Amino acid sequence: MGLFDLFSSSPEKKIDKAKQVMLNEHHQHQVRQQAIYDLAQFDNELSCRALIERLTVNFRDTIKNEQERGWVRSVLTEQYQDRAIELLKESLQGAAQSNYSVSGVIQVLRDLMEETPLTELLVQNLSALSPKDHRSVELRQQLIDALDEQPGEIVSALTPFTIDHSDDIRIKVINLIEERLRGEEGDHTEVIKALISAMTDPFASGRTARASAQALIRMSANLDAFLEDLEDQVPEDYQLIGGYLRER
Repeated sequence: MGLFDLFSSSPEKKIDKAKQVMLNEHHQHQVRQQAIYDLAQFDNELSCRALIERLTVNFRDTIKNEQERGWVRSVLTEQYQDRAIELLKESLQGAAQSNYSVSGVIQVLRDLMEETPLTELLVQNLSALSPKDHRSVELRQQLIDALDEQPGEIVSALTPFTIDHSDDIRIKVINLIEERLRGEEGDHTEVIKALISAMTDPFASGRTARASAQALIRMSANLDAFLEDLEDQVPEDYQLIGGYLRER
């Protein structure tokens, strides 16, 4: 399917047809490549939206999947440039309702946006999600992974996810918070409270409790103000000595 083979229909129908070919995993790789090229030739908002949609879809053939997403990424960053930013933001925000992949969208935004506004955008989208929503686990994971690569203050946004529905997210967040605060002066009371809650949560896995305990130890957190909360709840193999958590 070439662009100039579609004279019989409107531009909107041509774009939709090319999009359906691009998103069809059962078409040959070369056919989908041509559909990406055709969409790029339209160079308008509708074709841009179609190309962004490819970033939200993962095919089983991971090599070809990443190659095709790479082509789309190049088109968006080199051809559409700033025109794609608002549409990419819309796609990122829409993932909360549709539960699709956003890692590819974030990659392109990283190409097109300054670091600080991107960090703020990611924080805004993560903060809109509930740590207890089992439907958005993958989306939260992708946003947190993206924030791991960003500069700026992200600890406040991450703290609620120390009690996430997913143990993997809990542990990722616990370790990331500790890394960001390591050696930082200031009042970390809210973070310490969150880590204690994660460590003593009766529904948390053993590895989450241990990750929280280790983070408190690495932070040299003084726990004197929280002794009532910790009574009989210190994980096995750990003990309180002089207000500090220690391994036995």
